[in-house]
Amino acid sequence: MDTMERAPVSARTSGLSGGLGPRLLALLLSAVGVCIAAATIKIIPFGRAFWDFLFILDGAYRIGLGQVPHLDFMVPIGSLTLYLTYLAERLFPAGQPFIGLHALMWLLMLPPLALLAPRFETRARFYGAVALLALMVLVPFTVDKTNLSEISYFAAYNRFVVGALFLLGLWYVLPKSRWDAPLLGYLVGLLLFLKITAAGVAVGVLIAACVLRRAKWREACLGLAGLAVICALIEATSGVLSGYWRDVLTMVRINQGQGLYALGFAGFRNWAPLTVGAGIAILALQRARPRRAFPRRTPSSIWGWLQAQAFTVDMVLLLGAALVVESQNTGGIGVVAASAVLFHPDIKRQSPRRLIGTTVLGAALLLPILDVAVTRTLTIIQRERTGSYDHGFSALAPGVRVSTPTLAGAELIRRLSHEWLGMISEVQSKRFSIDNDPSSNAPAAAVAWAEDVVDAAQIFRAQGLDKTAKRYTALAFTDQFSRLLGLTPARGVMLAVQVSRTIPIFDLPGASRYLADADGVFLSTCVLSAGGEPTIRTIFRPVLDAEFERHPLNACWDFYNRRSASPFMPPGT
Repeated sequence: MDTMERAPVSARTSGLSGGLGPRLLALLLSAVGVCIAAATIKIIPFGRAFWDFLFILDGAYRIGLGQVPHLDFMVPIGSLTLYLTYLAERLFPAGQPFIGLHALMWLLMLPPLALLAPRFETRARFYGAVALLALMVLVPFTVDKTNLSEISYFAAYNRFVVGALFLLGLWYVLPKSRWDAPLLGYLVGLLLFLKITAAGVAVGVLIAACVLRRAKWREACLGLAGLAVICALIEATSGVLSGYWRDVLTMVRINQGQGLYALGFAGFRNWAPLTVGAGIAILALQRARPRRAFPRRTPSSIWGWLQAQAFTVDMVLLLGAALVVESQNTGGIGVVAASAVLFHPDIKRQSPRRLIGTTVLGAALLLPILDVAVTRTLTIIQRERTGSYDHGFSALAPGVRVSTPTLAGAELIRRLSHEWLGMISEVQSKRFSIDNDPSSNAPAAAVAWAEDVVDAAQIFRAQGLDKTAKRYTALAFTDQFSRLLGLTPARGVMLAVQVSRTIPIFDLPGASRYLADADGVFLSTCVLSAGGEPTIRTIFRPVLDAEFERHPLNACWDFYNRRSASPFMPPGT
């Protein structure tokens, strides 16, 4: 029997240490716990890249108005995160939507975890897997070490992807079951609506599992076929998937050529587990000398060696999959998803020397995220003693507590951007970071930005400018004016606006088409230049001057209301 061929789970359930019931009860209690937290926690700490969650809140606001992601507005990610945030605001109205989002995502992780529960040989392994998954899904993490960054709001969906990929890795290494088809369809579908590239990697893992005889083609194909049927129904009733695909292709065109750099950067940030993994693989290859492992170099002898080295082969596969999916938004530790290989049944059959290597690999994968969890908690306890949730942007983000040093830094950043924007643009263009993430003062710069938004919104309302337009957009990374003022967002715009990352460098007709549905536009004027490279302001200002009337709000925001048709577009377009 091949190394990875195992009895069905149903035949092994009787051997469970402690039984299946307590495991499912633990999952149920965890669901109750996160829901209680989501309903009762009213205060959350400020942290790095808070605007990443603000753009998610903007998407949830648009959904509440009846707009559909990918159809009515462009989205650089899957829409599941937006819909869960929308539901969190309604299911837990007294809580914080950031906590509610995580609670609902945890609930989505529980069905596959329940299906995997009877496959763990011991209680310790099962509860260890649950703890690791909770660390990935529920704890905001980043490897940034600055004191000012209490927690990370960086693209929570990337952490959710890490958790789902970890579950797929557990399925890969654990015994198989008759429930594999719905399990696989569910996990790939979850990844699809979180981040499409992760879904592609997941399909690759399924194919590899079947080729290496870790799973049967029948279950994998049935799972993907079931997902395809559901997707076809969604597309037939809404057209969302074709819109999603258009947004993906748009992002690919804008970011073409950056994939290799991103992969290299992820490898650089994860040098420790990759080095250990490479060492284990090299040792396995050294043992596979031609005369010993492949005396005749026949396909059967090579296949036999692959089965004998199942742990090493699976480790390389799962590390590679996690590395491809890894994003800088996880702080460079997204390869923790590959820790699923630590639950591999072949571990107990390894030699003592190989077991030492596996232990070192586990430490390299887990210690960075464990360190983040501990140090972030201690930092919050230390700094939150002098924090305040009554600040200049309370209307934008009620219940968000900002530490006193960060608030003080924000005042300095506001003064710099209001009075010496040209000078700090020049300084930043020489690679001395004023407000870019990651840097120690980035959270203070985000507070300054948010306070300017609230101030500009108050001026906008006081001047009665809300009666001059019907459909609005903001030319900034995130549009918070519509949500803050109860306005109707324009259609056909990108949810997170960043030049050369989510939107291209438009020519004048392209910039005019982008604003076609908007008759009210908020323009951020405190945008630091990057050595003369095009910014949102330089791209759109000619169109705004030609088609709109300018109303200055404060030092960092102007409002424009439409006064004429576009002179840049041919008649009848």
